[in-house]
Amino acid sequence: MPVKPFGLPPLEAIKLIKAKGYNLKESFDWRDMWASDHAAAFTVAKSAGFDILDDIYKSVLKAQEGKLTYKQFVAELSPTLMQKGWWGRKEVVDPATGEVVDVQLGSARRLKTIYETNLRTAQAAGKWTQIQALKRERPFLRYCCIVDARTREEHKQWHGLILPVDHPFWKDHYPPNGWHCRCYVMQLSQADLDRYGWKVSTVVPDFGKTVFRNERTGEILAVPKGLDPAFANNAGIIGVEVQSARALGRNLGNMNPQLASAATAASADFVAKALAPDLRAMYEDIESGAHARGRKTVVGALRPEVLQWLEAHGAAPQSGAITLADKQLAHMMRDAKAAKGTAISKNDVLNLPNILASPKAILRDRHGAILYVFDSTGDDRKSKVVVELDYKWSQREEGMGKKEITSLTSIKTATRVSENNLKGSHYEVISGSI
Repeated sequence: MPVKPFGLPPLEAIKLIKAKGYNLKESFDWRDMWASDHAAAFTVAKSAGFDILDDIYKSVLKAQEGKLTYKQFVAELSPTLMQKGWWGRKEVVDPATGEVVDVQLGSARRLKTIYETNLRTAQAAGKWTQIQALKRERPFLRYCCIVDARTREEHKQWHGLILPVDHPFWKDHYPPNGWHCRCYVMQLSQADLDRYGWKVSTVVPDFGKTVFRNERTGEILAVPKGLDPAFANNAGIIGVEVQSARALGRNLGNMNPQLASAATAASADFVAKALAPDLRAMYEDIESGAHARGRKTVVGALRPEVLQWLEAHGAAPQSGAITLADKQLAHMMRDAKAAKGTAISKNDVLNLPNILASPKAILRDRHGAILYVFDSTGDDRKSKVVVELDYKWSQREEGMGKKEITSLTSIKTATRVSENNLKGSHYEVISGSI
């Protein structure tokens, strides 16, 4: 029998949505986040400035787990969203432009879009994992539409199209292919084709492309006609890439410095996104009042030019991965720093993987520490992240009384400083400028 997309328990879909749970990102416009961002994070347009993202995420997860029907989803969420002011039309400030704009916040129609888009995309992405696992036995996919008055004309033309699983067509035409798109794929074996008298397609309908400029990000894309720009991708492929990047990130500490640096640089965008959930989980644990328990998480890797500079100056580190321990995180978050106005913002802490991947400048101080300098969020000062090379990490092995000593490249602290405090003969510039 052909394999349909939603006939199996959506276990992979549930895993994908759960993976986004520690990476909730507020946004104002659907164009603020693009394909790879959506694969690694959960967002809702117009959520910026409202404390509603966690509420919507939890209801979406329950719906994907089969615990809420659509009607129950709306009934559960609506009162909370109304209470928090995220309902109806309102004038709000666009954080990207500073302009006051009239926008639609929560409504029954918007909740339907949120419900359908998240569930269909997660199920399709989860299904792609199954497709890849079965492609030796079932090497073909058939594009299928629910053909009625609501179906897009281009999608009708793709109905019945049969192509190999690895055909380039599926890199951007794998459904869903637009808002409220109901298309899906069937996975087929050669025996299925013979049974139904179907043939592998020799002609792929091509309607040309339209140029789409994302005014929010500046990105320009050539989008195949028939696809909504936000859906011109394969959520399954992107999901696999993100999960692979997350696995890479977690193993950076076990690689030699050169390999860790090169691997991170080669896929910096995906790796930064993939490292975010573990960092957020540790941050929220500390924020809730939990004590440091000796945990650490990888937040990045030394850039190749930094590693080369250190090697040339006789200071090659033993580890290329940059880690952050919960003790240091708690120190960065402490009330005393906040009271003095030197604590970096929550947004900057959670954005550390991106900051370490692309800082404004990288310096070395006279004590041998590496400083990553970036613009502070919320004021005109700079922020610096102090990274200590060959930090001696001491941890007891599980079930053993003996301590294991490991040399790590680790964040020591982070703080806001004036620009003048980063200039002088006691700093050497490795890359960038203040």
